Amino acid sequence: MPPESACESGATHLGRTREAATRSLDSRPDDPSGPEPKWGLSSMDKVHYGVALVDLHLPGVDSLKGRRALLNRVKASLRDELGCSVAEVAGQDTWQRAGIGVAVAASTQTGVDRVLERVVAVVERDPRVVVLGSADLADALDADAASLPSLPPGSG
Repeated sequence: MPPESACESGATHLGRTREAATRSLDSRPDDPSGPEPKWGLSSMDKVHYGVALVDLHLPGVDSLKGRRALLNRVKASLRDELGCSVAEVAGQDTWQRAGIGVAVAASTQTGVDRVLERVVAVVERDPRVVVLGSADLADALDADAASLPSLPPGSG
């Protein structure tokens, strides 16, 4: 008998059950003036993030199937080599043009910058892809609760 999937067993990536993960999130204090949450975050902690948009030309592609296969290889190489998230964000209705969005998060700005600097180089390794242009943006979000957006009513 095949083993049950992670979804069927209720396991999560961290090895905890979905219920345990929910309980740990629900144990946060509802009163903002109450004790500090025990998440290990201080006012000095930040999450650094970066996004990039890469405009591509796929000159040898003559079908949507070939386009999809080539883009899947490009996206997989970015994920595997840089550990970033990748999505096709533009040009879905054309055979030889595409835009991909790349996102990365790190504990330091240097970590984000290193990944963003390598995005175009990784894409250009495939001789069937021509990079027409790229743009990127990097920023940081403080762990300080005062700088985080509040949840809409009824969502918490």
